[in-house]
Amino acid sequence: MPTGVNILCVKSIFHFMVTEQPYCLINNVDKKELKWKKQIFIPLQPTKDYQITVIVPYFGKSCGVIKIILNLNANEVQNYRYNPPMVLTSNGILKRTQ
Repeated sequence: MPTGVNILCVKSIFHFMVTEQPYCLINNVDKKELKWKKQIFIPLQPTKDYQITVIVPYFGKSCGVIKIILNLNANEVQNYRYNPPMVLTSNGILKRTQ
């Protein structure tokens, strides 16, 4: 069984001007593309600390930024849901769903 995180990004009707796809940075180095309304699996190594940063690009700026730090056991998959903030200059919400 793989080890990693699933991230589902969901925006509301109020975010109709947000046309670009979100992405995440793993330890501020590896960039992984995310998609609105689609769960994306990101494989990670077990027993290592990771900083996951989710970002929404909006008019050339990084908006709705939220960071979490996690450490996974072998064969563990954690599920998260990302919601951008109503005001994109604020932090987004990244909640664990299971």
